[in-house]
Amino acid sequence: MSKSQIKKELDNLLVQYNQGSISEQQYYERANPLIDKLSDLYSEVVWTYEAHNNTY
Repeated sequence: MSKSQIKKELDNLLVQYNQGSISEQQYYERANPLIDKLSDLYSEVVWTYEAHNNTY
């Protein structure tokens, strides 16, 4: 799943929550794994950048 797909899914979840289609609990249950994936993707980018530039 790409960053843009994750962001789109998070946006959709927020819309569903704001419309009352899903509860706060459902929002968090669905959003947290996506946020974790997004965090992992950004961590990989930082790690790759640091490794490429030898800045540890």
